[in-house]
Amino acid sequence: MANKPKKRRSFPQPSSVPASSKPKSGPRHSLQTAIVALILLASIFPYLNIFKNDFVGYDDQNLIQNNREIHSLTPENVAHMFVPRTRGNYQPIRTLSYAVDYAVWGARPFGFHLANLLLHVVTVVGVWLLIRHLMPEPLPFLAALIFAVHPIHVESVTWMSARKDVLSLAFFLLAILAYEKSQDKQGCEYATQPLQDMKRPRRDMARRSPANGINDSRTASLPLYLASILFTGLALLSKLTALSLPLCILLLEICRDGWPKVGGFARKVVRLAPHILLACAVVILNFMRFGVASSHGDALAGLEGTSGALTHDIRLSMPLVVCRYIGLLILPYGLVTHYDVAQISQISDLRAFIPILALAAMIVFGALCFIRGRRAQAFGIGWFVITFLPTSNIFPTASMMNDRYMHIPSVGFATLLAMALSYPAIGMSKNRISTIRMITIMPAVIIVLLFSVLTIRRNADWRDTTALFTRTLRMNPRSVQARLTLGAMSAKSGDYDSAIKMYRDALEIEPGDYRVLYNLSISYQKEGLNLLAVKALEESRESNPDFLPTRFNLAVAYHEQRRYEQAIAEHKEVLRLSPVNAASHGDLGRIYSELGDMQTALKELNLALSIKPDLIPALIDRADLLVRQGRREEAEMDFQRLEALGVKTGDLRRSMPMSN
Repeated sequence: MANKPKKRRSFPQPSSVPASSKPKSGPRHSLQTAIVALILLASIFPYLNIFKNDFVGYDDQNLIQNNREIHSLTPENVAHMFVPRTRGNYQPIRTLSYAVDYAVWGARPFGFHLANLLLHVVTVVGVWLLIRHLMPEPLPFLAALIFAVHPIHVESVTWMSARKDVLSLAFFLLAILAYEKSQDKQGCEYATQPLQDMKRPRRDMARRSPANGINDSRTASLPLYLASILFTGLALLSKLTALSLPLCILLLEICRDGWPKVGGFARKVVRLAPHILLACAVVILNFMRFGVASSHGDALAGLEGTSGALTHDIRLSMPLVVCRYIGLLILPYGLVTHYDVAQISQISDLRAFIPILALAAMIVFGALCFIRGRRAQAFGIGWFVITFLPTSNIFPTASMMNDRYMHIPSVGFATLLAMALSYPAIGMSKNRISTIRMITIMPAVIIVLLFSVLTIRRNADWRDTTALFTRTLRMNPRSVQARLTLGAMSAKSGDYDSAIKMYRDALEIEPGDYRVLYNLSISYQKEGLNLLAVKALEESRESNPDFLPTRFNLAVAYHEQRRYEQAIAEHKEVLRLSPVNAASHGDLGRIYSELGDMQTALKELNLALSIKPDLIPALIDRADLLVRQGRREEAEMDFQRLEALGVKTGDLRRSMPMSN
C-alpha cells in the first residue's frame, strides 16, 4: 500500500475575501493582542529610569526652564509660537507641546519625560504597523522590538529638548499609515504572506499593483487622505527632517507593489502633490530671515562666513560619518552627545575613498535586491538612505554627527536586522524539533535583551548635566562642548579657577572658538582679570562678529575703561544685530551723559525705556539726567516707578545733584 503524501504545514494564505468580512479567529486575535502588549512593554520598560533624570544644561534651559513662551496657552501666545524666528529650527509644534506639558505638570521634569515616552510608544507601534505592509509576522514584531530598545534612540527619547525627534517621527509614521489606508480600506494583504515565501521573489506584485489599475479592492478614502496631509504638516512643523516623507511613501508603494508604469508613477506623484508642496513651504519658512536677528537655535548662524574649503571638507567627511553611524547601529557602545569627526580635505584620502565605495556598494545592493524581488531588503536600505539625506550635510549644518540624526533612518536598519535574525528561523520553520527551533530565535532574544540593558545604562548618563558631560569627556577627550559645559558648571558654583582651566583646555583643541572665549572672558572678569577679559572678548568677536553677547559685553568693558568711541561703536553693532536691545540703548545713554551730550543721552534712555519700561538702570540714569536739567517733576515720575519696582530711592534722591 502506497504511503500517503504528508500534508504540508503553512501559514494562512491571502484570500480574496475582504478582511473586514472575515470573522475574527480567537487564537489569531489573541496573538495580535500578545504582540501589541509585548511591543508596549518593550517600549516602556527600558525607559522607566528616565523619571529620575533632571533637566540638563544642553538646551533644556533655553527651550523649557527659561522659556516664558511655554507658560501660557492663550490664543495670542500660541499664535506667537508659529512666528518664524530661528532659521533651520522652525519647530512650533515642539514649542506648543512644551506649553501643554507646562500647563499640566508645571516645570517638573516628570511631565516632559512622560510626554517623550508616550510619543516613543506611539512611534514603535507605528513602526510595527508600517512594516506589516511589507512582511509577515513575526518580522514586523521583531523590527518594532529592535527599534523600541535600541540605545541610539536614548538621546531622542530621554533628552527633553529632543522632543522634536519623537514628535516628528510619530506624525511621520501616522502620515504614511493614513495615506496607505486611504487607498485600501480592505487592509494589508501582505501581512498574511507565509513566512517561507520571504525566500521567494514576488514577481507578480507589479501585475496586481493598484498603480496599474488591476486591483479593484482598493477604494479611496478622502478623510484619511486629508488626515495624511495634516500629519505631514505636523511632522514638518516638528522637525524639518520630515521633508523626506513623500519619498518614503513612494518607496513603500514601489517596494510593495513593484515599479509602476509611466502613467501609474505620474498618478502617484500627483496624489502626493499636497505633501510635496507642504514640504517646500516649510523649507521656505525655515530659511527665510523675516527680519529676525540670529539667536539661540539658529542652525545657520554658526556657518555663515564658513569658507568654501571647510564646506568641502564637511561633505567629504560625511561618508565616514555614515559608516560610523552604521557601526553604532550594529554595536551601540560608546554613545556620546558629541563625536570627534575627522576633517577630510581630499577624496583620495582613504578615510573618504573607502567609505564612498562602501556606501555606493550598499546602494547598488539595494537596487539589485529590488530587481531580484527582494523588496523588503530594498525597502530597508532605501529608507535608511532617503531619511538620512536631510542630515547628510549636502547643505552643511551646525552639527555633523549626533545620535538623534539616526532616529528616522534606524527604522530601515531595524527592518534589515529583523530579517537577518529571522533567516535561521525561516530555514527551520518546518522542523518539528522544538529545541532546534528555539535555538534559531535565541540570537534575536539576546540582541533585544542586550540593547535593552544598554539603553537603561545610557539613560543614566542623562540624569544631570555633570553626569552627561563627564561621560562625554571620558569617551571623547577632544569634546569642546563637554569642556565648555563643565566649565560653565564650575563657574556657576564659583570655582572660576577650574572654569578657566577647562576653557583653556578647550581652546587648545579648538583655537578661536567664540563660545569658549566668551565664557572665558566672564570668568576672567569675575577673578578681576579685566585686561585678559577684554582680550578674550576681542578674540571672540574676531571669530564670530555677529555673536550678540560678545559685542554687548565688549561695549560695556570698553565703557568701564572709558574707551568711549570704541564702546559706542560696539553698541551700534549690537543695535545693528538687534535694534530693540534696550540694555544697549541704556548704556549708550550713560556714555553720552558722561561725555556731556545730554540731549543724545536722554534720547537713548527714552528709547531704552520705550522698549523695556521697567529697565531699572535706565530709569535711574534718566532720573539723574532730568534732575540735572531741573526737570524734577518728570524725575519724580521715574522715582515713583522705581519704588513700584521695589527700589529704595531715598539714597538715590540724596546722591543726585541739585539743578543749577
